[in-house]
Amino acid sequence: MDLRALHNPDIEIAMPACVRCVSFSLAALVLAACGSKNNPSGPSGPYSCIGAALPTTAPASITVTGTITANVTSPSPLAGAAVVGFRTGNATKLDSATTNASGNFSLTIATGGSPVDGYVRVSKAGYIDTYGYPPAPLAASGSQSAVLITTSERNLITSAFGVTQTAGNGVMAVVVEDCNATPVTGATLSVKQGGNEVGAVYASGSAGAFYVLTSPRATSS
Repeated sequence: MDLRALHNPDIEIAMPACVRCVSFSLAALVLAACGSKNNPSGPSGPYSCIGAALPTTAPASITVTGTITANVTSPSPLAGAAVVGFRTGNATKLDSATTNASGNFSLTIATGGSPVDGYVRVSKAGYIDTYGYPPAPLAASGSQSAVLITTSERNLITSAFGVTQTAGNGVMAVVVEDCNATPVTGATLSVKQGGNEVGAVYASGSAGAFYVLTSPRATSS
């Protein structure tokens, strides 16, 4: 089972490979990361990739393309947003791009022949910096998309759930998917740091999708 999410903070939350953050649509990358669907030791059907080994090799370079939009209630292309790819735990950028008039971007990432454990940061003045995390290290090219939100929009989301956003904490949107990149209906979600549950978790109303509000900066599971 894959967990995808989008993190909209003024900070970054580091997360282990089994739990990653997205409004970034990583369907192709998620499928590549799940492993073989013919895994004889695991369950069948949409959960057949559970227990399968992750890829250990990757092409010399992979391309990540996507579209950045703004206005959470009626998304439209956002030009001039800075998109930067990083390896987890390394501040040196892998590649960077600026979205064009259609909100599109393209990153070319050198892998060194191994899957890339990393994330993408998207930023533009007037919007909250957003970090997108795939559910597993990237072993193939794929596409991503994200919606940037303003502080006012974030406050609207938190107030809709009756939550006061703690200064410095983040907001995550998490999608729980099966091995076929299909959102899982009836899924439940908890976020823990050091064994303790953190943040305020609310189902968004869409299958497998959750908001995690006022989430502290820390490694989470």
